Amino acid sequence: MDAGTPASLQAAGYLPQIWTPDAETERKRRLVARRYQVVRHRTRLKNEVHSILHAHLILKCPHADLFNARGRAWLAAQQLPDDERAAIDRPILG
Repeated sequence: MDAGTPASLQAAGYLPQIWTPDAETERKRRLVARRYQVVRHRTRLKNEVHSILHAHLILKCPHADLFNARGRAWLAAQQLPDDERAAIDRPILG
């Protein structure tokens, strides 16, 4: 298809107009995209911690949330190799 066909369709009014977002909508899209990335990263880190515990046959945390203050204290008391401990002690956002 050459450039003449779309040009003639546009001139005849057959092509629909494209909506482009305003600056505020673009800003909100960027915020949502950044939050999505942070949540995905946090989930990956939490899954890694659970994987380490599972690999070392450590039973489930007795507290409701492994990543709140009580759960982190329980996690700190678990016996793990140094490299695994370093991976677990990284800060997790949220």
